[in-house]
Amino acid sequence: MEDLPEIAQRLLRVQIEHAPAVEVITRYDSEQTLFYCDPPYPHDSRGDTKAYGYEMTDADHRELAEVLHSAQGMVAISGYNSRLMNELYDDWSRTEAPIKNTHTVKQPRQEVLWTSYNPNIALAANRVAEQKAHLETDEVQPRLFPTEVEADE
Repeated sequence: MEDLPEIAQRLLRVQIEHAPAVEVITRYDSEQTLFYCDPPYPHDSRGDTKAYGYEMTDADHRELAEVLHSAQGMVAISGYNSRLMNELYDDWSRTEAPIKNTHTVKQPRQEVLWTSYNPNIALAANRVAEQKAHLETDEVQPRLFPTEVEADE
């Protein structure tokens, strides 16, 4: 309960929607938007077909991919390494997690994050923006990552 004020502050600008993802993405798409999508994983990448309250067919995944590919904003989508996801997002940057055994099928699975942007460039741009804000405000800004000089020391 002691963290409740921080949670409330964090959620002040959060908007929760109850609508199909395609509608929400279309409604809020802009160059300043980052969409993180974690849809139900395609059936060919997992052992069960009824793991989610709302499943997606391959056709649903294709529709979502079409909308995400046309988005003005940046997009990140996660899923298991699979034929369908690799086909739909083969032209995007790809970040792979270590291979792990899943609890449902007891077989090795690899989660992947596909991004419509280069994560390294986005991280560098964020650092530049933080430094610029620091110079403009004369305030100390927290940094998440050390600079190259600090990392070499």
